[in-house]
Amino acid sequence: MRPWDDKVFWLGDEAGGFSVRDIKVKIAANAYIEPEFVFDWNHLVPMKVSFVGWWVVLDRLPTLVALAKKNIPVCSNLCPICGEFEESVEHIFISCGLAQSLWCVISQWCKMPEFFLFNFWDLLEVHKDSRLSSSKANILQVVYLIATWCLCKKRNDLVQSRVPI
Repeated sequence: MRPWDDKVFWLGDEAGGFSVRDIKVKIAANAYIEPEFVFDWNHLVPMKVSFVGWWVVLDRLPTLVALAKKNIPVCSNLCPICGEFEESVEHIFISCGLAQSLWCVISQWCKMPEFFLFNFWDLLEVHKDSRLSSSKANILQVVYLIATWCLCKKRNDLVQSRVPI
């Protein structure tokens, strides 16, 4: 090959030949991104209960803060339950006084030591305690999913009662 002859090489193939198929293979090999958290579906609870947890994992729960970020007018961003802090997912399920009381009562009822939650994912991982058998862990997950759904339902009822139609 003379230095003044130009030639294009495709580095994706050993022979230097280009094909769309090679590009598709390269993209497919690098396209999968490991999710940060995978929601554990539980067949013992109704789907509507599991959906609340799933929506939170996907960051799709329409909290007042999330609605305001999407420029949807809301009367106030304050939690409809306690009225003290902005209503976010973490507040509804973790830091609100009602949620903290609920988790305390549930841990006592389940005869478990009280635990501390820092975010919603901690709540979804409570049942994975190594000291529990798989059947007890499954039932504990049911209890927490139902409690989460009840908190969400209570919040929705309060929000709906505030909004004039």
